[in-house]
Amino acid sequence: MRVKRYQANSIKDAMALVKKDLGADALIVSTKKIPVQDGEWGPGVRQRFEVTAIPSQKGNPQQVEEPSREEPLVDLRPRRPSKPLETAQGSVEMNRLRELFSLLGHREDALGMLLSDPAATQVYVALVRAGISTVHARDWVDQARASAPGGDPARLFKAVMNLVLKGFNFSRPCEIKAGQAVCAFVGPTGVGKTTTIAKLAADLHLTRKKNVGLLSIDNYRIGAAEQLKTYASILGLPCLQAFNQKDLQYALGRLADKDVVLIDTAGQSQYDTQRMREMEALFDGERRIDIHLVLSAVTCESEMEETAKRFGGLDFSSYVFTKTDETKKRGAIVNQVLKRPMPVSFISTGQRVPEDFFRADRETMKNLLFSDLQGSFEDYSAAGEPNAMGLSV
Repeated sequence: MRVKRYQANSIKDAMALVKKDLGADALIVSTKKIPVQDGEWGPGVRQRFEVTAIPSQKGNPQQVEEPSREEPLVDLRPRRPSKPLETAQGSVEMNRLRELFSLLGHREDALGMLLSDPAATQVYVALVRAGISTVHARDWVDQARASAPGGDPARLFKAVMNLVLKGFNFSRPCEIKAGQAVCAFVGPTGVGKTTTIAKLAADLHLTRKKNVGLLSIDNYRIGAAEQLKTYASILGLPCLQAFNQKDLQYALGRLADKDVVLIDTAGQSQYDTQRMREMEALFDGERRIDIHLVLSAVTCESEMEETAKRFGGLDFSSYVFTKTDETKKRGAIVNQVLKRPMPVSFISTGQRVPEDFFRADRETMKNLLFSDLQGSFEDYSAAGEPNAMGLSV
């Protein structure tokens, strides 16, 4: 199979060269930028674009194989600016190709998968677009290909979905059958801890008929305790405030008759070492308190990982993911759970109290992670009925 490379001063010009030489059905393997010395390719040109392409295999699928050789670089230096692709269809095709192969470019071996199994490529791209890391996406696709052969994207996707969900564990805090459950929620500023507690309190009190008490130890944010007290007043629940460890012990004593005590904490930067130590000291020795880390799904992956690492000194027992309605790339949740394995306890999908709140389980996680991908696979919607989240899987 011929593998050819084309260089031009713009991606549009390079794509035009591909079309002219290999035809409109050529497959784009990769695109990249190449820095050049100023003036080497004309005034003001500081970079070139290189497109690697192969001829279309339409009408002869049996001859698709791994590239056996690569022809010399086709260096067609334009003497004048090339005309851009003028038709709307050509523009759409170009954008799709660029998006597809920019994703595949994360892994050098993706070309082999593309040439040998288009269904696997379709599933792989869908996972990466959802925010799942390229390494995990490729590994899961490879495993699924062994268990679901046949080239059916929908069947392959379901196999991958099951592999992803196997990586999750779920916990049920606040459901102690005997004794009292005391749950504290910690995390950075603005992730929605107070609202999450209000939602959980409403669910426990109104739906599960639990005797609930609320406790705020957020003495940094103006009005934080008042916000929690407002929720408590609406629900008819007691709400106390504590400023130090002595206050905390006293407040827990006053709430000793409650089935569940929910503790709201001050939001703080994971990089504020002093305040992190203060919180660790506040909970030190309180073995009865079950701590849960609240993370926003819109947080970038590296910051989410760093947050979990720095809050690790509190020995939290589960993740609570909030603001999942504000992003389409929920694969960051998958990546975080794989990097630092910990059960997921609750999912928050919006601002409404108490509607936008769910206990994490396999079905809820399946809807959360995969519902937006259903359009890529024709029979995906037949895999299940809508659950309480209103998403079909």
